Amino acid sequence: MGRFKTTHEIRRLIVAVMFAVTVTAPHAVHAGPWVLWVHTFDPLTFPTGQWQVVEEHERLTDCRESVSANAQAKRESYLSVRGNAAYDVVSNGAPWDPKRPSLTAEQARDEARRDTDARITVRDGYVEMKLKAGKRLVFDYVCLPDTVKAQ
Repeated sequence: MGRFKTTHEIRRLIVAVMFAVTVTAPHAVHAGPWVLWVHTFDPLTFPTGQWQVVEEHERLTDCRESVSANAQAKRESYLSVRGNAAYDVVSNGAPWDPKRPSLTAEQARDEARRDTDARITVRDGYVEMKLKAGKRLVFDYVCLPDTVKAQ
């Protein structure tokens, strides 16, 4: 059996097994709500990962749409934070890039957003941001029946 290359693959396998067990159980037609979960891996705050409920949906299709929307919103959140920080630094009179002190606040914001976006990967409900220290910040969104409880 091949080895898994990332903890993301292992998490996806665990979720798939949990889902398969739930769906193939007797009376498995799930008519109840679906829950959008996020598994967060942050080397500083959640080094082993943490599962959290994001929201509940009546239909699986709505939950799946929310997976993509939440992943893109997470990406945009990081771009905004970084861009606004650069804008504020330059607006307060300090250069964002000491090698280019003539950058305007708007240019610094745009550059910070581009730099940050280059380090973000979004695939389906998976968001990974490579931090400058070489560590990864990961958010993995999945939909599960409300009968499944993440560990």
